[in-house]
Amino acid sequence: MRQKLDQEVVDGERARQLLTNSVFKEAWESAENSIISQMAEVKMRDVEMHTKLILALQILNQIRRHIEVVAETGQLAELTLKEPNVFARTFGR
Repeated sequence: MRQKLDQEVVDGERARQLLTNSVFKEAWESAENSIISQMAEVKMRDVEMHTKLILALQILNQIRRHIEVVAETGQLAELTLKEPNVFARTFGR
């Protein structure tokens, strides 16, 4: 259990660093804006392209959410390691 929590802390810190990294933020914003601008420009009758762009945006958002979850899990793991009794009382473990 300790080893898993330690790894979650490390992974969480890496995820947090990624989310706060200016190069990552810029790349993310660029990709998101590109998809959105393409959605605005694609012809209405091009249903296939609309679908592909919507999927691209959804995948992009799923990736961000996964990174956020890893960061949050790392924070919880760190708290658990610092205060194991609080976690046990709160969650009955």
